[in-house]
Amino acid sequence: MTDANQDWIDALERTHRAVRSFARSEFDARARKIMHRLQRTPASGIYGDDLDHKTLWDEFCYETHNGPTDDLRRAWHQVIDPHLNTAIESTPEETAILLSIYSCWELEGDLDLYGSVWTDGMKEMLEKALITYATTRRKN
Repeated sequence: MTDANQDWIDALERTHRAVRSFARSEFDARARKIMHRLQRTPASGIYGDDLDHKTLWDEFCYETHNGPTDDLRRAWHQVIDPHLNTAIESTPEETAILLSIYSCWELEGDLDLYGSVWTDGMKEMLEKALITYATTRRKN
């Protein structure tokens, strides 16, 4: 391999590291925004009064620590999916392409997706970031 080829490989590896770092930061910021919205939404009461959940975020964290509850899985998707979808849909295309590259890398997606917008992968990565926040929260 020539020095020029190796230089390009090194540059592409550094670029990919930068894309991954950027994407982690972007998903983290979007997950925090969803978390803040859920913290401002009153609890649904689905778990009863004994747990004293005040917000939907409290309930989501409880479900993350103690679930998943099969009976509530669909209900939680109905609550969380609109937030995830809004965050993904409002992403500028250039950013979405970079987030898709990261998602493809992390989820071992099809390499044909590189350079395009992969909303399902982005949504999965965003949900994982949100669950990470909920998981690291102190148990109730």
